[in-house]
Formats: sequence, structure tokens, C-alpha cells
Amino acid sequence: MNETTWERYGAASGLAFVVLFILSVFIVPMPPHLDASTGSVAAYFMSHAKALLLTEVLTAFAAMAFLWFLGHLRHVMQRAEAGHEELSPIVMVAGVALAGLDIMSMMPTAIMAFMAHRGDALAGTTVRMMWDWNQVGIAFVTLSLGLFLIVASMAMVRKEMVAAWLGWAGMVLAALCWIDGIVMFFQLSYSSFDNALGLVTILGFALWMAVASITMLQRPEVVRHAALAKASPVVG
Repeated sequence: MNETTWERYGAASGLAFVVLFILSVFIVPMPPHLDASTGSVAAYFMSHAKALLLTEVLTAFAAMAFLWFLGHLRHVMQRAEAGHEELSPIVMVAGVALAGLDIMSMMPTAIMAFMAHRGDALAGTTVRMMWDWNQVGIAFVTLSLGLFLIVASMAMVRKEMVAAWLGWAGMVLAALCWIDGIVMFFQLSYSSFDNALGLVTILGFALWMAVASITMLQRPEVVRHAALAKASPVVG
């Protein structure tokens, strides 16, 4: 199997991630607000336990697809960097950290959904601690997403992959992620502004990934890189 075919598999894994990610986010009803009562949070998990567990399964497979796509990005960037290892190691580390933090942030909701069938298991400080853990975890994920986006976008602007315009868009999205992540650390009650900002970052990241994946699927980086090399003037 040649390199072009493997690159198409890598690009397709990005699209698989987007589909699984969107499903995992929107398959369950809107969760309670940050400052909802403990009873409301417990009732939500007891009412939607199976859907929430399905969300966790989809999240796990989305993380697997993202890691495959991440390996593809590393391969593409290493070729463009001619073995100098500039941005490619940072993209890899940032992406692995992002996937790991995402799984960790989802653990409390998975545990509460798993415990929901036990009747009185979801009560008291356990629910509140798990719920707050999830909120703080999402803040860490959002900050890490900003790092991944900024490094991958820098590579695009430097013409190591995809297109420069998508890199500039990714940098704007990274800034929004950092703003949203910082706000979440200090948010003690429901905020329509942060809710809207969070939705923008989620949908923006999904769109950014989809555009990058489709572009790389239509024109594998090995083909694009060869065209760029041919078009570049040779300095003697």
C-alpha cells in the first residue's frame, strides 16, 4: 500500500472523529447548569443513564480516531520539516494530552451514569464532587485544545500542510479556546455568554477538523508537498 493511500486513511480518520465527536456531544439532552442543585444533577443522570453511557462509548472511539489522525499529522509535518523536528513533536504531545484530558474529564459523568441504577447511590457530596470535577476537567480540555490548535495552525501557516487560511482561522479559534478555558475556572454560576462561547469553540473545532480532513482527503499531503516543491524556485 503506497503513501498516498495511507494518507487518505489518516485524513478519513479525522472525518470519523468529527462524526463521533458531534454525536457524543448532542446525543443526550442539555445537561443541568453548573449551579443546578445536587438533586437536579442526580435526577438528570438517573433519567438519561443509558444515553450518557453511550455518549462515553462514542467519546472513547472519537479519541481513538483523533489519535490516528494525530499520527497522520505527525507524519505529514515530519516530511515538511525534512527531519528537523520543529513543530511536529509539539503537535503530537499536545494532541495526546488533549485526548487523555478529554477521557479524564468524562470519567465522572461515566461513573455517575453507571451508578444511576443503584437508586440512592447518587446522593450528597459525591454527586456534587463528580459534577464539579467534570466542569473543571472541561476547562483543562479547552485550554489544551487551544495549544493543539495553535501549533497545528502554525504548521498550516508555514505551509507544512493543508492551507494557510485554515491556519489563521485555527489561531483565532485557539484564542477563543483559551478565553473560554480561563472563564470556566472562575465561573460559579450559569452564564449565557460562556455557554455561547463554549458552543462556538465546540462547533468551530469540529468544522476546522472537518475542513482539514476533507482537504487532505481530496489532495493527500504527499501530492501537495510535491507540487509545492516543484513550484519553488531552486536557489543555486
